[in-house]
Amino acid sequence: MSTTAPRLVAPQPEDILQRTPTVRWAVIPLVGGTAVWWEFAPDQDLARHNHPHAQIVIVLDGSIDLIFDDGAVTVGPGQSLPILPHVYHGARVGPAGLRVVDVFIPTRDEYEAEYNAARGA
Repeated sequence: MSTTAPRLVAPQPEDILQRTPTVRWAVIPLVGGTAVWWEFAPDQDLARHNHPHAQIVIVLDGSIDLIFDDGAVTVGPGQSLPILPHVYHGARVGPAGLRVVDVFIPTRDEYEAEYNAARGA
């Protein structure tokens, strides 16, 4: 049994960077995975895509409609939804915007590299 306390997955305000005009983010490396803290402006469409990573979507504030080939699922505050690797999905951010943490397994090396470059690390 481990006696190491778990690490809180929450960035400091100064670590949340502007990625696009309507998206802010922070990338938190994990052992064997990557957590991404996202802040989205209201009413955005996120393009349909897939990836080889398992993804757990954890909504903190706001809502998101996750759109799959067989229908859509609305995820709101305090709710989470797993997405299996290679499953195509898109999304629509709700009218109040969205704060969400996505946990990806395995590591999203490209996100970690992009974020570190933006931070000058």
